Amino acid sequence: MLTKGDFRAKALKICLRDAGLTESVTKQLDHILQEQFKPENYRELGGVAYFRNNWLELDLVHPPQIKEVEDSLVKFSQGDYSGLDSLSLFVNDAVDFHQKYHGEVILFNALRHYINAVYNKSKEDPNNLSLTEKERRNAIEIYKRLMKSYTVVPLDEHIDKPGFLGSFHVHPSGSKPSPADINSSSEDDLPALVFSALPTYPKTGISIYLLHLGNEELLYQGPLH
Repeated sequence: MLTKGDFRAKALKICLRDAGLTESVTKQLDHILQEQFKPENYRELGGVAYFRNNWLELDLVHPPQIKEVEDSLVKFSQGDYSGLDSLSLFVNDAVDFHQKYHGEVILFNALRHYINAVYNKSKEDPNNLSLTEKERRNAIEIYKRLMKSYTVVPLDEHIDKPGFLGSFHVHPSGSKPSPADINSSSEDDLPALVFSALPTYPKTGISIYLLHLGNEELLYQGPLH
């Protein structure tokens, strides 16, 4: 028996494989990749796919919780520790996710312990927390590396909307779907897309993968134009 996810996956295959990349889809993908490769961006961008206006529409999503973490990193870099609760919550979720699907990374574990220790110290004695600029800078550098491997795309507000097809995120290193991508797709009936490209994508092109129920399928590989 076909599920709702099967029909959603079929629609994505039609729009991204069977019909080729239309001008509308190409423009949207180009916009997403331009945003991904802006110099100031350091994480994998993601969003949601809809069937609207008789074809595929791809909407970037900027989750409020990610914006809060990014703002907290800026505060932390300036010696303002008021955002440590957000940094602690995110680092714990991200490291747990990474370990579940990719195994332990000593550097990320060390970051978790460091951020949690600083957060706990700030709660106990907020007026006596002093970190050097180098300490903060090193922690932020590792934190940003962790954020690259943990893409948050909240779907609760989208799942029941008309035309919703699934989620997507970008792999800016040009890599295939990760074990986390594949395994997490097996946990529900929601299709997910991975757009894999490099900063040189106008010349080197893009690969588009569909993930559904633990299966990976290459829908498109080639230039955008």
